[in-house]
Amino acid sequence: MTFIFGFFLQQNYVAHAEEPTALKVKVTTDKQEYTETDEIKYKLAISNTSEDSVVDVVVKSTLPEGLELVTQNLNVENNTITWNLDEIAPSSETNLEFTAKVKSADAGVVTPPVNTEVKGDATPGASIVKQEVKAGSNAAPQTGDDTSFIGYFLLLLVSMVVLVVAIRAIRQKRVPKEISYILILGLLLSSFSAIANAENRMVATAENSHELTINDKTYVLNTTVEGFIESERGMLVGYVVDAVSNAPLNDASVKIYNESVLVKESVTKEDGSYKVRLEPGSYHVVVSHPNYITDSSNVTINEANTTTFDAKLQLIGNEYIGIGTATGKVVNAVTGDPVDGLNIDIRKGKNNLSGEIVETVETNEQGDYSVELPGGNYTMEVSGRGYITTSANIISLGGQTKGDQNVSISPDGLLDEEIRVVLTWGEDPRDLDSHFAGPKADGGYFHVYYIDQDYSDPENEVNLDIDDTNSFGPETVTVIDRIQEGTYTYAVHNFTNSLDKDLSLSNSEATVRVYKGDSIVKTFNVPMGQAGNIWRVFEICNGEIVPINRIDSIDDWTNQENFLPEE
Repeated sequence: MTFIFGFFLQQNYVAHAEEPTALKVKVTTDKQEYTETDEIKYKLAISNTSEDSVVDVVVKSTLPEGLELVTQNLNVENNTITWNLDEIAPSSETNLEFTAKVKSADAGVVTPPVNTEVKGDATPGASIVKQEVKAGSNAAPQTGDDTSFIGYFLLLLVSMVVLVVAIRAIRQKRVPKEISYILILGLLLSSFSAIANAENRMVATAENSHELTINDKTYVLNTTVEGFIESERGMLVGYVVDAVSNAPLNDASVKIYNESVLVKESVTKEDGSYKVRLEPGSYHVVVSHPNYITDSSNVTINEANTTTFDAKLQLIGNEYIGIGTATGKVVNAVTGDPVDGLNIDIRKGKNNLSGEIVETVETNEQGDYSVELPGGNYTMEVSGRGYITTSANIISLGGQTKGDQNVSISPDGLLDEEIRVVLTWGEDPRDLDSHFAGPKADGGYFHVYYIDQDYSDPENEVNLDIDDTNSFGPETVTVIDRIQEGTYTYAVHNFTNSLDKDLSLSNSEATVRVYKGDSIVKTFNVPMGQAGNIWRVFEICNGEIVPINRIDSIDDWTNQENFLPEE
C-alpha cells in the first residue's frame, strides 16, 4: 500500500516543465565608482515576462561577508534580506532596493566595480517547475518549502499504521469485519481525496549573482526569486464612470467578494479601469468613491486564462440620491416590434438576478415601461409568455428622468441546435452591424451582413433578421441550421465610424447575447479601452462557442476574408 501511495505522489507531486521562465531579475548599483566611506545602493528589478500574474513572490538577497546592511526595517535573518510580494502583474516589473556598506574591518581604497550588471545570463539557473499545493488552502507552502512533502508522507505513515491495525483486528476477530472494511475504505478514499484535491501550480524561479570588487576584494550578492504562476485564473476587467458626465472615476475602491468572503481589493486607474485575476466562479463587486453612492455588480468568470469584460459601472453622485424615473421600451429581437404585457422585476445592483425584488412593472401597449426608483444601479428581469426571459441594467438619477433604457427580448421556440445572436448598444455610434461567416456545404465561406442578409444551402440556413441603423438595436442573426463540425465567426463592425478606427466602438456599451434553445448561453460586453472598428466576439467551433472578445481594425468590411476563422 505504501508503495502505491508513494508512486502516486511521485507521479503527481512534482514534474518539470520545459517552458521558458516567467521571471527575470536584474541587480545594479547606483553608481560606477565609490570612495571608502560611500554607501552602496543596490537596485533589484524583478520582471514578469509572462501573460499571467505571478503571486506569493519571495525575493531573497544574501549579503556577502564583509558588507553590512544600512537600510532599516527590512526582514533580515542570517544576513539574508527577504521580501514577500503578493503579486507581480503580467508583463510588468517590480523594483526593490536597499543600502549596504563595507564593514569597518574591510574598509579600504575603493576601485570601480568590475561588474555592476548581472554576470552572464540575466537569470542564470532560471526555471519553472510544477508543484502541488492543497487546493483552496491559505497555508500553501512558499516556493522551496518542504512542508507539503512532509504532510503527505505523514499521511502515508498514519494510513499504513491504521491499515495494519485494521487487518490484524479482522484476523483476530476483535471487531466485526464489516466495520473494519468500512474503516479501511474510508481511509483509502480520504487519502486519495487529499492527493486528488491538490492543485497543480506552476512555480517560476530566477537567480542572480552580482559581483562588486572593492580594494581587490570581490563581494558577491546572491539573489533568488520564486513565485506561483496563476495560470488557473481568469482576468476581470471593469470600468467605473460618472453616471451623468460619463467621465472615468480615478481611485474608486473596488472590493470583490465570493459569497461573503472578501477575496480581492483594487482601485481604479485614471481611465476608470481596474483589472484583477480571479478563479472561475461568481463574484459580487462593490465599488465606492467619495461623494458617490456605493454600488455593486455581479460578475462570473467562466474559464481560466480568459478575459471577462464587465459592462461599465455608472456611479451616481450623492446629489442624485433621491427618487428618479427610469423609462424605456421593450422590443421583439426578431421583428423590432414593441411588446406589451411583459413583466419586469427590478432588483438593486448591476447584473443582479437573485434576491429581493424592489419594484415590479409591466410594459404598456407601446412596449414602454416607467418606474420610480432611488438613485442607483438596478437590474431588470423581463419575462412574458412566448418569450425567453432576459435581463438588462438600468440606472436611476434622483430628481431626473433617465430615458432610452431599452431592452430586446427574444421569442421562444428555438430548437436545441438553433442559435440566435442579439446585438444591442447605446445611443452612439448610431449604426453597428452584425457579421456572421461560416463554411458552405460545397466549400468556401458565406458572409451574412447588411448587404447579403440571408444564406442557405443543404447544410446551412442563416438570417439577418434586423439591420438597425438608428442606435440601440437590436440587430439579430438567427442560425437555423449549420455544419456541426465547421467553424463559424460572429463580429460587430462600427459602420458609423468605419474609417476612424477610434474608441467609439469600445465606448458603445454594446452587448451581445447568444440564445440556444430557450435560454441565454453566453453574454459578451464590448471590451473598453481598445481602439478599432471591428469587435471579434466569438467563434462556433464544432458546436462549441469559443470567446474571442477583441477589437481590431479592418479596411474592407464587405470582404469576407476579414471575417474568416482565426488560425
